[in-house]
Amino acid sequence: VGGPAAVRIVENGAVRVALEITRTTEGSTFVERIRLAAGTAGDRVEYHTRIDWRSFAASLKTDYRFTVANPDATYDAQVGVVVRDNNHPKRYESPLHQWMDLTSAAGDYGVAVLNDSKYGSDKPADNALRLTLLYTPGVRDSYNDQSTQDQGRHEILYALVGHAGDWASARIPWQASRLNQPLLSFLPTKHSGKLGKTFSLASLSSDQTRIVAIKQAEESDEVIVRVQEITGKPAQNLRLTFPSAVVSAREVNGQEREIAPASVDKAALAFDLKPWAVRAFALKLAAAPVSVPAITSAPVTLAYDLDVASPDTARSDGALDAAGRTYPAEMLPATLEREGVTFHLGSTRNGDKNALVARGQDIALPSGKFTRVHLLVAARTSDFTGELKLGAQSAALTAPVWTGFIGQWDNRLWDAPFPEVSYGGTQKVTGLVPGFIKRNAVAWFATHHHNRKNNAFYEFSYLFQSDFALPSGTKTLTLPKDENLLVFAVSVSTAPAAPAAAPLYDTLADHRPDGVVVIPDAGRTFDDATPITIQPPLYYRPGDLRYTLDGSEPTPASAVYTRPFYLSKTSTIKARQFPSDGTPGPVISGVVTVNDRKGAIIVHAAA
Repeated sequence: VGGPAAVRIVENGAVRVALEITRTTEGSTFVERIRLAAGTAGDRVEYHTRIDWRSFAASLKTDYRFTVANPDATYDAQVGVVVRDNNHPKRYESPLHQWMDLTSAAGDYGVAVLNDSKYGSDKPADNALRLTLLYTPGVRDSYNDQSTQDQGRHEILYALVGHAGDWASARIPWQASRLNQPLLSFLPTKHSGKLGKTFSLASLSSDQTRIVAIKQAEESDEVIVRVQEITGKPAQNLRLTFPSAVVSAREVNGQEREIAPASVDKAALAFDLKPWAVRAFALKLAAAPVSVPAITSAPVTLAYDLDVASPDTARSDGALDAAGRTYPAEMLPATLEREGVTFHLGSTRNGDKNALVARGQDIALPSGKFTRVHLLVAARTSDFTGELKLGAQSAALTAPVWTGFIGQWDNRLWDAPFPEVSYGGTQKVTGLVPGFIKRNAVAWFATHHHNRKNNAFYEFSYLFQSDFALPSGTKTLTLPKDENLLVFAVSVSTAPAAPAAAPLYDTLADHRPDGVVVIPDAGRTFDDATPITIQPPLYYRPGDLRYTLDGSEPTPASAVYTRPFYLSKTSTIKARQFPSDGTPGPVISGVVTVNDRKGAIIVHAAA
């Protein structure tokens, strides 16, 4: 990546330091944060990179040149490794999972490249490893969808780990796991506890192996545990322990069907693993040595006043909106249990009401030592934002619309629709809209809904859950006064609150129109009429981009930029984005000098 670099220190604390490097080249912007943490987290140097990718016919790779050299490198294959030599004409890109490693021929030291989401790589030389980050291929007159592949905003995390010995002795798979599965932090309320300051859900006796899954068995009260050997060597006399004693064990396959009895020794699972082996066990555990009070909840009776569900045999029963769409009654449960809280939903029999329209009603809450109140809600026509009241205290409430996408990555707009089956791909991109995620918890969903004529397959329907702290002594909940909001159930509970200290997934909060227009040829001089391109910001829609050639300020009435145009004289070009759903962007100005000495060119003449 070329271009001048802007460098600044963005973190300089006792826990972590970070250096930010910003560059712009070929229309794309790269913001790379190189960070190093204290303690064992400092065993790796991390590169957190945010990229606004607008480059064409280009591939973006990290290109590491090391002091260590070896014609062979090792690539993670999840349940094994693959050793490959340098690139050659028949292999110029190789797959990997979470890591690749270059260790010296003597095996005394090396370096590993870790990643959290990239699966292409190559090795051009003995001392080089390259990780492929993005790729937008060049095309001719078809497959235009590929010509804008990867265009958009990206956040990518990768890291370097230097080590003594080879990758296995350095436990590189563990380093990759720590990068991909960082510790998650939560904010519980202060309370007395019986478990002390440390607690382990499960523990293996050797770091040569790892637990790759723990889950409840599908058809019993057993616990399913899947383990894997990760160094390519036999692992013997392994022990898996839990806070409770292992009472019985059996080995199972991926369908949780028994293969054979397993060994239990001194309240622990005892087993061996062959190199790279993956084994699964179904375990019965003794009663927990410590118990906590069960969550109690009390569903609230609601005076439903709208029928929004219909059975498949009578789809005209009820109507959620003017189009007569409804939830599929056969899918809605009478009772819903979520995280220890029980909800009672309305009847879905023909003609019965099962939703409460928000008209500012006061809802009486049960008395008791309840600490939280929970609502199942959805909006009818568009996402709802407002407030409810818990006694005299107001609280913000949001509710997404009941159907449609609840999340979407950066989405390209096209000048024509794609047929169901298309091999040509001659459509052209006319815009890029930001991705989004509606962060309300999905309490229930169905893969379709009903309209008056048929099932709307793969047009999902949802109920969303909203939770609030319940002030002591609160007796009423007052709904907003907005008929766009529907309430399906209300419950109070003693559920403890332990929110995450940081989002547990990508929120896409920074995916918003905030870029600037670019005039690539600004400041250049041409000796002939020349085509001029105005590059829109990263996110744009058709008709957003307006420009002038006389130096005046662009307005919403100025010329719309749709394609390159010819300039035959020196001009001051000014351009500005006017988003339909936001404030105008900055005015970008540039002078293009044209000394047209050749005159007009006749491209067609007719008598």
